Amino acid sequence: MGTGIIRHKNLASSGRWAKFSFCEQMANCGMEVHRALDWQEKGNAEYADKAFERSLELLDFTISAQKDAGASVPRMRELLRIRELWCGCFLKDSWYSQYGTTPEWFRRYFDFFALRAAREKAERAQYLNLGLR
Repeated sequence: MGTGIIRHKNLASSGRWAKFSFCEQMANCGMEVHRALDWQEKGNAEYADKAFERSLELLDFTISAQKDAGASVPRMRELLRIRELWCGCFLKDSWYSQYGTTPEWFRRYFDFFALRAAREKAERAQYLNLGLR
């Protein structure tokens, strides 16, 4: 763990990440969280660590994009806290267990964003199909 390699170079440098909605950004973070947890449960530490690093990278991109977009203090606080709690949960730091942030809690937290992002996408598609551009 901790190779320091940026895995999503094009997302960061091209500005593509900032063009995604907040829910799309968080849904993508959540996919990596799910992968990390799935690999951890299967006992594959190498793949779990790689997915964990990718999840942190995407969370960092989201934090940066939201900051640049002028996100509210509560949103920024939540993002930074989620990152901290996710690290504690994945690394099995017992101090963080007092907050109730179990792997299942993280799955549910990020699933909300995946559902909301899918709904946004469907609404955009419907809007475009109606010729309301």
